[in-house]
Amino acid sequence: MEKINTSKGITLIILVITIIIMIILAGATISMFIDKNGMYETAEDTMKDWDARGKREEEVLEAYLDSAIEATNKTNSN
Repeated sequence: MEKINTSKGITLIILVITIIIMIILAGATISMFIDKNGMYETAEDTMKDWDARGKREEEVLEAYLDSAIEATNKTNSN
C-alpha cells in the first residue's frame, strides 16, 4: 500500500487560517486606536489631565512655600 502525503495540503490550510486570524487581530487593533474612545484618545486625555494636575501641584507647593517663608520672616523679625 502506498501512503498518501497530505502534509502539503494541511500546511496550506494552516497558513490560510493563520493569515485570516492575523487580519482579524489587525482590524481589532486598528479600531482600538482609531475609535472615538480608543487608546489614542485616552492617552491624550490622560496627558492633559497629568499636565493639569502638575500645574495644580506647583501652585499648591508655591503657596505652601510662600506661607512657610512668611512664617519664617515673622519669626525672625520678632
